[in-house]
Amino acid sequence: MDHAALLTTSPHAVVVVAADGTLVWGNEASTRVMSRSAGALVPGASLLPLLAPRHRTRAAQLLEQVAGGVHGGPVYLRLAGDEERWIAVRGAPAEPGTAQLAVVDVTEAVLARRRLRLSEQRFRAAFDVGVTGQAVLDGNDRIVQVNAALVRLLGRPAAELVGRRPDDVVHPDDVGRLDRGSEVSRAPLRVVTRSGEVRHVLVSTRRLDEDGRPLLFVQVEDVTERRVSEQRLRHLALHDPLTDLPGRPLVLARLDTALAQPDGGLTAVLFVDLDGFKLVNDALGHAAGDRVLVEAADRLRRAVRPGDTVGRFGGDEFLVVCPGLPSREEGLAVARRIERAVSAPFPWSGDEVLVSASVGVAFGEAVDGGALSADDLVADADTAMYRAKQLGKRRFEVFDQAMRERAAERARVEQLLVRAASEDRVVVHYQPVVDLVTRAVVGVEALMRVRDDDGRVLLPAAFLDVAQESGLLPGLDDVVLRVAVAQVQQWRESLGVDLEVAVNVCAAQVSSELPGKVDDVLARSGLPADRLVLELTEQALVSSAPAAGLALQRVADRGVRIAIDDFGTGWASLTYLRSFPISIVKIDRSFVAGLPDEQDDCVIVKAVVDLAQQLGLACVAEGVEDERQYDALRQMEPPYAQGWLFGRAMPSQDLPAVLAPAAVSAAPS
Repeated sequence: MDHAALLTTSPHAVVVVAADGTLVWGNEASTRVMSRSAGALVPGASLLPLLAPRHRTRAAQLLEQVAGGVHGGPVYLRLAGDEERWIAVRGAPAEPGTAQLAVVDVTEAVLARRRLRLSEQRFRAAFDVGVTGQAVLDGNDRIVQVNAALVRLLGRPAAELVGRRPDDVVHPDDVGRLDRGSEVSRAPLRVVTRSGEVRHVLVSTRRLDEDGRPLLFVQVEDVTERRVSEQRLRHLALHDPLTDLPGRPLVLARLDTALAQPDGGLTAVLFVDLDGFKLVNDALGHAAGDRVLVEAADRLRRAVRPGDTVGRFGGDEFLVVCPGLPSREEGLAVARRIERAVSAPFPWSGDEVLVSASVGVAFGEAVDGGALSADDLVADADTAMYRAKQLGKRRFEVFDQAMRERAAERARVEQLLVRAASEDRVVVHYQPVVDLVTRAVVGVEALMRVRDDDGRVLLPAAFLDVAQESGLLPGLDDVVLRVAVAQVQQWRESLGVDLEVAVNVCAAQVSSELPGKVDDVLARSGLPADRLVLELTEQALVSSAPAAGLALQRVADRGVRIAIDDFGTGWASLTYLRSFPISIVKIDRSFVAGLPDEQDDCVIVKAVVDLAQQLGLACVAEGVEDERQYDALRQMEPPYAQGWLFGRAMPSQDLPAVLAPAAVSAAPS
């Protein structure tokens, strides 16, 4: 076999070099590998200049070794030139004093190895100084490497972690959740620190292969604070910020859940409303009101059973959901405890505040896998609560069919009131006010009625509560004010009588708009301002203070007189006589009804009459129904009275008969 011919035509670079680096012979492939220009390898020329300067010494040492008869290599050498090129050289002794060299272009391998080394260095830097905990697991699920961040997170030294399994530091309930099979995974877990603290983490994994050795790279991000913040935000979104009770959406969701359980048993809904809370807010301020709400919430929590839900439904309304009741009686026992707990005095600034609870109870059971509506059950409990208020408050009532019928009637009446003003259904009746000595008519009180769809005229007992609670009363009262003022002025002009008119005003009307409304009705009718009386109950004054004072004073400055109605039945009567521009006091009918037999009533009526005289106020006794009451009042000398004895409230067409000029005397002033 001709070895020389084989070397000449071999695709592998082969050269024969003297010990000093002089080329003796080289095949064609050596020119391609060691030089970019053809013919650059010329026998007799030195090969060392073809190498980068700092690699020439290493090459010379290899040549000296091989020429001396010892095999050498491989030696990695960089070729000269701007372009980075590498060769690997192996040497074998040839003719005496020469070396036969096999040369391989290893540029790509060297560069790849460098890239890998740089990547490993970057990984090491990121691994060691990263702020996120990191670990490497071997194929046996053992930790082989951890960084400082993971050591800090777990509170365990690296020596304690290396060699252990991850499940050794994972919360017992989360053991086995780390995904080891997927190429890439991400999952929330809980880990336990050395001190026993539970931390929430987000674990990301990636499978690696290191020279056929399977590894798992694990990244551990501590999300405890983020999770706590998210939980807090979710809590705030679903809970009342003042009482920390569940809000309306959460309570209804829990009620839906209870009703959706086919075997969940009996569920009770208790609608709780605080009686007298508005008076606390108005008289003592919102700080006192908030304190009462917080304390009431605590009392409700203590009154219910474990597993019951107490929520704030809005304002002073609370909703209690009692699922899984063995009987109705247990639900009623909860209602009794709530009523007693709320009715106990609330401490405030060294004193006590008294409120009570009206509680409506509705029972329901899941039907056909949850067909019963939570909204319907809440509406039923609300209806029962309203009934408890009607029956005197500080009690609980259980919803029944009769309440459903009353609720339907209430809804019908509300719709009637919505249409009343626009459909001319507001009817004004007038009751005479008389001089108690002469029994002559001095004025009238305008009283609201509403005409029903069937033509019946409804008395206030049928619609007044609905009008107040629906917010429709101010608009209806505006209609009465306009109609009554115009009607009385028409009588004054047509009958020649000096007559005044008293019109009831609700709390919502006593605002900055009231003086303008009064100016408008007086201007349109022509009625003198001093012939108009605006009547407010003590309750209305309490509810509208302090803004009421300015509005009423502006009205009084126009000459209109202000009367306080139902005097003696509300709060702080004497205070409001001093604080508001009151001209007339009307003694409540409940005191007049006891005359002359009830000594206490006699004393109260006489005291009110004397007080009014000393303060220079007119005084009207309400509810005079018989001659015995009339005679008793004559002795106490209130100047004016009204009641069935002198005339019931009557339609406008019936009143002129009692308004003959001879029968009319000076009105109260």
